[in-house]
Amino acid sequence: MKSVIKESKKALGELDEETVIKDLKEKLDYKELREDIKEFRKKFAQLIEAAGIEKLVIFVDELDRCSPNTILDTLEAMRLFLFEGKVAFVIGADERHVSYAIKTKFKDIQGINMDIGKEYQEKLVQYPIRIPSMNKDETEFYILCLLAENELDRNVFEKLLSYLQAKRGEKPLDFSIDMATLKGHDDSIATQLNDSLILSFIHLHQVSRMFMN
Repeated sequence: MKSVIKESKKALGELDEETVIKDLKEKLDYKELREDIKEFRKKFAQLIEAAGIEKLVIFVDELDRCSPNTILDTLEAMRLFLFEGKVAFVIGADERHVSYAIKTKFKDIQGINMDIGKEYQEKLVQYPIRIPSMNKDETEFYILCLLAENELDRNVFEKLLSYLQAKRGEKPLDFSIDMATLKGHDDSIATQLNDSLILSFIHLHQVSRMFMN
């Protein structure tokens, strides 16, 4: 900075060196940006208070489908709101993709023996809830329900769904759908959904083969 000031003096005449250095440091330290953030937080807190909101919960779903830059920008934007205890975020995302985005952003950090993606998420996310992958029977049940919802009237489908959920509750660890299960609810519906049951099985079998290959 001193060499820049020296050259500037030649063109502009006398300059207050200490003042110029102070101004440059403030710019480099993003002082104006920090003041803007502080002012934003103050006004946002006043807005929440004036609106009489006890708790503001914001849902962010499928964050992992965004580009790495968008993921980081979104997470950084969330941090602006987390200073206020009245604001909470519920994030739906594959943490592996989020971790990759963070590592991509901070890839130039050297000499730090840690998983930067994991560390960043642990500091930001207070209560992680990891949903396990569906097994074969659960996936087949899900596919059949999607097909049945498309084929049946709403009321008929909701009754069928309630019945299937009740049956699954009887043996949650060993539940699978077959024609006998459907006929236990209604013969005509079982006949109507026969093709859907076969299609759900075929689709699941094809997906399984794809992953095995």
